[in-house]
Amino acid sequence: MAGPSEAGAAVSAPGETTQQDETARAGSDAGPPPIDADTVAELAAIGCTRGEAAAWFGVSLAELRRRLREPALKDAWARGKARGRVHIRRSQFALAERNPTMASLLGRLMLGQDTTAGAAAPKKPTRIVIDTGIDRGEKN
Repeated sequence: MAGPSEAGAAVSAPGETTQQDETARAGSDAGPPPIDADTVAELAAIGCTRGEAAAWFGVSLAELRRRLREPALKDAWARGKARGRVHIRRSQFALAERNPTMASLLGRLMLGQDTTAGAAAPKKPTRIVIDTGIDRGEKN
């Protein structure tokens, strides 16, 4: 296997810097890495937490939260989360076609169907009235 010097790569001595090293350092001083709305939307669509998204972009969670207050990124995060929910709903409906358990779950969640056969209608709350007779002017 060829080493770095054999492959034609320049190797600098300790303490020396190359043009490539200077360029890399200059890029790191330019501030936080850019956070683009398309990537934010994609991460939100697959259910990433804000902490996971911060790690993806290489920023702190506090920095990501601050940036998500920007209207474009806030909208991208919301749009991505909604797209992710739609994807899961589609998957659930497709699964309900062949899986009775999923069909039952969707029936309960979306249609308010009960799982017990012959279940009674929900009871109305009981109203308790305590008559002390004070309002009618009666004496004890």
